[in-house]
Amino acid sequence: MPLLLVVVQQPPDSNKHTQHDTFTFTLQGLFIVKTERDHKDAPITRSITREIQIAFRGIGASEVEVSRIPDMSIEELCDLRRKLKADPHLQAYIRFWGDALPDEEILYFLQRWNSSMRAA
Repeated sequence: MPLLLVVVQQPPDSNKHTQHDTFTFTLQGLFIVKTERDHKDAPITRSITREIQIAFRGIGASEVEVSRIPDMSIEELCDLRRKLKADPHLQAYIRFWGDALPDEEILYFLQRWNSSMRAA
């Protein structure tokens, strides 16, 4: 999450003037997300891919599309999600994989998403 810094500049004669000029700066922090997304044989990557396949099968993807999922890019997965008119939360989980959240959290969210779709 970016850090927000607000700087308030006092006028030279603060007794006569009470208005402040406010300047806002966003500091972008660098952080490293633990991911194995680029290592297709990693156990966590296989688990996430399996959950994505379950999700897409559940929203109507063909078996051919489901079988291609391990080789699809994030953009291709999001295009397929849009084509199938699925819940935008699924796209968020896919987009965050390897980018904004650790693999374990992505797996957890996908498992919850799949469970909620089965319960519906």
